[in-house]
Amino acid sequence: GCAIVMHIDSGDILALASVPSYDPNDVSKSLAADNSPLVNKALQSYTVGSVFKPLVAACALENGISENEEFECTGEIQVGDTVFRCYDGKAHGKETMKEALENSCNIYFIKLIEKLDCDLLLSVCRSLGFESETEIAASLSGAKGLLPTNDELKIRGERANFAFGQGRLLASPLQILSAYHALASGNYISPTVIRGTANENGLVTTAKRALPRKIFSDSTVLKMRKLLSDVVESGNAKNAKSSLLPLAGKTGTAQSGIYKDSKEICRTWFAGFFPANNPHYIIVVQSENGESGNSDCAPIFKEICENIAKSQ
Repeated sequence: GCAIVMHIDSGDILALASVPSYDPNDVSKSLAADNSPLVNKALQSYTVGSVFKPLVAACALENGISENEEFECTGEIQVGDTVFRCYDGKAHGKETMKEALENSCNIYFIKLIEKLDCDLLLSVCRSLGFESETEIAASLSGAKGLLPTNDELKIRGERANFAFGQGRLLASPLQILSAYHALASGNYISPTVIRGTANENGLVTTAKRALPRKIFSDSTVLKMRKLLSDVVESGNAKNAKSSLLPLAGKTGTAQSGIYKDSKEICRTWFAGFFPANNPHYIIVVQSENGESGNSDCAPIFKEICENIAKSQ
C-alpha cells in the first residue's frame, strides 16, 4: 500500500511512501516478487469505495441540498434489476447526511445521487484531476484512472454504483488526495514534489505554480470539515480518533473484482486532514489487500497525524 502527506497551503507533498520497497542492490529479486515492490502504489489507480462519498455530499450541498436531508435505509434497495446493500445488510433507519457519513450508508447515497445533477458531479471530479494524469514532477505522474461517462450515469444502476465509489470509478491515491484537499480548503491545488531548482552556484529558483482553483464554497467547506470530524469522533472511523488533536476523514473498503483463493481482494482506504477545524495537512493511506479502512488504514492515519503534531 501507500501513504501520502501534503501541505494544504502549498500543495507540497511532504512524504510519499510505497510499501514494500525494493533493494537497489538486488533489483532482480524485486522484479520477481509477487507484491511488485518496483511499482509505486501511490501512482496507480484503484477502486475507491466510500472515501468517494464525501465528494457526493459536498456536491449535494453545492446543489442546495441540506445536510439535514433525510432518507431511510432499510439495509438494501433495488435499483433496476440489481439489489444494493449496506455493509452486512444492516438497516440504519432514517438518517441525515451526518448520520449517513458516520454509518457509511450506501443506501443514503444511492438515494442522494438521484437528486443530484450528475453532469455537475462529473465536472467537479474532472476539475479535481480525476481521469487526468497527476504530474508531481517531470516524468513522474499518477495514473489517469477512470470515470463513468455522462451517458453511463443516465443508467440508474451505474449511478447507484457511482454514489458510493464503485462501478467504473478508478482513482489514484494522488487524486483522492486532491479531492480531500478541496473538501478541506475549497480549492484544487496541483500537488508537487518540486519546490524549486538550483544551479551550479546554489542559486534556487522557485518552481512556478498554478493558482488554486475554487471548487467548493466556504459554506460547503465548513460543513464538510464538521461532517468528516464527526465521522472520526462518533462514526465508524473510531480507529482514527486521537486524544491529542481533532482529526477528520473517511474510511473506504472497495471491492476490486479480483479474487484470490475464492476470496475477493479489497482495496482499503482512509483519507482525511488535520487539525479538523483548521486543516494544515491532507493525508491519504491505502492498502491494496485489506480487511477494512477502519482496521487497516485509520490507525496509520492517526499515527502519522500524531507524529507530525509531536514534532512541531
